[in-house]
Amino acid sequence: MLRAVRRLLFLACLAVLPVALRADAAAFSTQRDAAFAPLNDEGYMQAWNVNFRGNGLRLYLTFIISNLGPGRLNNGVSVLLFRDGLSSGATAEFAERSLQAQPGRFGHSSGPNHLLASTVGYQVEATAGNITVKLDLDQIEPGVIITAGDAPVTDDRNDFMRSSVPVRAARARGRLQIGEETVVLDGVAGMEYLYTNRSPHVYARRLTLIRSYERERGIFLGQLESTFSTPPSGSVGRYVLLGADGRLQAHYILRRETLGETEDSFSGFQIPTRVIYHDDRGCVLTANRLANEGKMNVLSSVSLFLRWVLRVLFAKPFILHYRASLDVQCADGTDTNAHFENLQMTYYLIND
Repeated sequence: MLRAVRRLLFLACLAVLPVALRADAAAFSTQRDAAFAPLNDEGYMQAWNVNFRGNGLRLYLTFIISNLGPGRLNNGVSVLLFRDGLSSGATAEFAERSLQAQPGRFGHSSGPNHLLASTVGYQVEATAGNITVKLDLDQIEPGVIITAGDAPVTDDRNDFMRSSVPVRAARARGRLQIGEETVVLDGVAGMEYLYTNRSPHVYARRLTLIRSYERERGIFLGQLESTFSTPPSGSVGRYVLLGADGRLQAHYILRRETLGETEDSFSGFQIPTRVIYHDDRGCVLTANRLANEGKMNVLSSVSLFLRWVLRVLFAKPFILHYRASLDVQCADGTDTNAHFENLQMTYYLIND
């Protein structure tokens, strides 16, 4: 039973990429902020999520290295494709011997998959089920650090997570193979990163990420709904605003209001249609959920028995992607007032 539970945790984490909420400063992200850094802690996990937008489709590729896997299975990949209004996805696990990575350096190979730095950007290859994706990322726009240092996630101050957006936006070209079908890809991509020594199922009910892909400016918002009545971070959430002048600002979200919600028939969760965030300087952020851009039941590729075990224990792991818009309005009329279109809003649903 323990091995089954550990396997479930590993698979459930393959596509869960939360954004940490506590930090004292904001800065641009570098490859060092997403380097391979293994730990012995139970629940240790690193995940790199590469998103592609173009060709009338959306792709979400998540690479993970963790000690949650059963036995020597400690790395894997998940692929989610959204096309013509339909989602399809799969996960794959690999043994420790297939992992090639060096502590302190960005990039790794996981079985037949890899996420590597190149002379001009990044090379990405991921295969799961009958889907294979190959991408070359160049013309990189540097991302932002969401956390500075360790963000506490439980009552034990030694439990933490760190997160950044290593790539805000990049040109992405490559190929998508679905069975016998080949699609030439040409669009824009981004990358997010998570590093934690405690599995998200322990401390998170759901996590929300709102992010932009604009080259000149952007907004990156993370909000955690904790399993604790008082989140250890002492804050509902946090966001980083990148102005057109290249200046970064980071602010805490102190309060959240849900103005409307509907039940998602795919997951069974109630999902907000509009959310108002109040930050630590008196500004108001209004986020509107728009069209569906991909949905995944993380455990859809495992056996009925293992799914039953997981549901009995604690979790309902789903991932929902939407297009969204967001307004920032400050009462003092500061120059940070802004409107953002074509954002990606993602809900990582972990526990009821």
